[in-house]
Amino acid sequence: MSFLFGDNDEGKTHLLAFSGGPDSVYLLLALKKAYPDDLSRRVQLAYVNYHDSEHVDEEERIVRHYADQFGLLLHRLDVRHEEKDGNFEDWARKIRYAFFKDILKRERLTDVLTAHHKDDAIETYLLQKERKNLPSYYGLKEESFLDGFVVRRPLLNVDKKTIYAFLDREKALYYEDITNHDDHTRRNLLRSKLSTEEKEMLQKEMTEKNASLSRLYLRFSSLPREIPFLFYASLEEDEKRRLLFFLLDKEEPSLSSERREGLGKEMYEFLKRQANGVLPLSEKVLYRSKDGFFIGKEIPSLSYEEQIDGPTTFSLPFLQIAIDDPDIFNHLSFPFTIRNARKGDRIGTNLMSKDVETFLKKQCVPFYLRKIYPVFVKDGKIVCVPFYKDIEEEIIPIKFIFD
Repeated sequence: MSFLFGDNDEGKTHLLAFSGGPDSVYLLLALKKAYPDDLSRRVQLAYVNYHDSEHVDEEERIVRHYADQFGLLLHRLDVRHEEKDGNFEDWARKIRYAFFKDILKRERLTDVLTAHHKDDAIETYLLQKERKNLPSYYGLKEESFLDGFVVRRPLLNVDKKTIYAFLDREKALYYEDITNHDDHTRRNLLRSKLSTEEKEMLQKEMTEKNASLSRLYLRFSSLPREIPFLFYASLEEDEKRRLLFFLLDKEEPSLSSERREGLGKEMYEFLKRQANGVLPLSEKVLYRSKDGFFIGKEIPSLSYEEQIDGPTTFSLPFLQIAIDDPDIFNHLSFPFTIRNARKGDRIGTNLMSKDVETFLKKQCVPFYLRKIYPVFVKDGKIVCVPFYKDIEEEIIPIKFIFD
């Protein structure tokens, strides 16, 4: 049996999610082969006792057996599910990953290792198809990020049959959870009915779909910050939804799967409308204008005004103007004032459009920028309202900040 983490594993310490079951015991024994001389320095164990079965004492006995045998630090958590906690599986998952995160931070560990294997990935894929999910990856990824930490699944190329064969050959002690053979759960029913040939076919199908998704997300990653509606309209409906989830994963990575799903649906419906608008998300907002949309920090409707007496960088949380040579701002000279555009403002030069609000609309300034758009005032007159195209093309040193 071979087990490789790669060339960059030197000096890292991993947290193994350990239940004493066949999969996690197999992974622990694989780790022992990978680190024959320093397993106790390279691996710590995390075990959650949910008290969900009359057999948990036997389960914990096996967990402690391996911790003692290999001299491993064991992190243990006692919890009990109550009716108010809702679905057991969802609750248990939140409990254990919060536990893992706390250990990683406290012990300064590298990542969490879980013993998910090839059969788990195939079963996950089947459930995703059955539920018509639109995941960013079908099955299970070898490495993923969850709430700020890394989860690694090094057994995804190992099937359950191989795990049992190895454990029987080694006469290894493990706890077999009888609920894994209960056909009342959908996953267990799928598990019991799949033949070897069907698993191979599904593995191939899953690999091909993930390759197709990879190409799609490569297209998404090359898009500009503001997604043009021309591009969005060219996508199939499922691709549109995937794009929105892609943006959420990029801009709001700490969302729970349920919250992500809900926001994705809200965004999809919001973009069907024809009007400009802003949709609040979690920490950021979705901006929709005539030509496109993007996710960014909400821009506050704040008034600002400051006299500029010499070369400087004028900065606000949402705006930055580098002022080295004021001459580029319609032949300005020091001192002058920078402030936001306001209702009723009139331009004091010979431009055709004297009304600032009308000028900004003609310049196609997005609606969400108009209340904070800078104007330059000299001797009580607005003598410069920057052309928005010059800002977009970086001809003048003004930047709007959305991150």
